[in-house]
Amino acid sequence: DHSFFGPDADGDGVADRIVYQWDFAEGDADASDHNNHGSHTSSLIGSSDATYGGVAQGVDLISLKVFQDDGKGYFAYLERALQWVVENADSFNVGVVNLSLGDGGNWDAAIGRYGLGDELAALAAKNIIVTAASGNNYAKVGGAWGVSYPAADPAVRSYAVTAGPVGVTVASVDGVDPALAPHTVPTHKPGSDPVRTRSELEDAFA
Repeated sequence: DHSFFGPDADGDGVADRIVYQWDFAEGDADASDHNNHGSHTSSLIGSSDATYGGVAQGVDLISLKVFQDDGKGYFAYLERALQWVVENADSFNVGVVNLSLGDGGNWDAAIGRYGLGDELAALAAKNIIVTAASGNNYAKVGGAWGVSYPAADPAVRSYAVTAGPVGVTVASVDGVDPALAPHTVPTHKPGSDPVRTRSELEDAFA
């Protein structure tokens, strides 16, 4: 119930733009964020604050929690959440699913893993954009191309932000032109897509 997400007209403690929530880790209807990561990511997407506005300030939000209150998470939780989205996407007019999480790997093959490929493919078949975190392991893997999963799934677009000599840049995994790599995100696989602009991200989340 943060002011970034607009009013709480019915006084239930949840901003009115959060139209549904479920905690798939604890199995209840309270998807409160105890680690501040999901709420931070949601504000980047949908905050309507005049100073700290998100890229899609009028969008409704669905909060599906897939981590326990102690921060531990399992792909079984994520699979159940994705199954819910597949089943309810039409009812809620879902256009984008954001997954700010990953397995810590550095995969260079675009295949489904952990039993999630079928749900992600089903979302793609509904023309729902699925984005996921690229990962933070560039230094650990010695600069090898790759991203974490589910970012590496063929039905997912992986976005990351970095500060370079030309400012802050957003790049997509599938993929970044190798000529742009010094100014974008070196964890990404080479490819041909251009760097995404703020306006393109706004269109995606609108």
